[in-house]
Amino acid sequence: MDLSQYLQFALGKQEYAIPLCYIREIIKPLEIRNLLGAPDYVKGITKVRDEVLTIIDLHRKFGVDAKERTGGEPRIIILDHGNACLGLYVDDVIEIIETNSLEAVPAIVYFGTISQIIKLEDNILPILDIERLLSKDVTAWLNSEEKSEPLIE
Repeated sequence: MDLSQYLQFALGKQEYAIPLCYIREIIKPLEIRNLLGAPDYVKGITKVRDEVLTIIDLHRKFGVDAKERTGGEPRIIILDHGNACLGLYVDDVIEIIETNSLEAVPAIVYFGTISQIIKLEDNILPILDIERLLSKDVTAWLNSEEKSEPLIE
């Protein structure tokens, strides 16, 4: 069985992973401009090499208290997803994992934005389902005409 690559990151006291194939780059946080009228989970916009990116705050998206940070250095994970390119604001990027030790998510536990679980030697690591993470509410807002003229705070 082939090995797949995942980026392990921290969000509050928990750690998660994203398939590496979705990730364009990882950057240190830049100045982020708030957008009035944007959904609560949209942290704002920032400019990266002449490209304006929407930044999604995973704390807000998943209801994680930002005060639960356990250290590390915040990062923006830039994703390429179809026609959309956006950033995920996370507490820390930990490492790249190569594994084929995956397990399905028990439906009785949770089947929202988690696609699979990586079994580590001494832990488990949920893998975010990018398709579900960028659910209809996110992509609808990103592609909406209402968003075309947001007010910048």
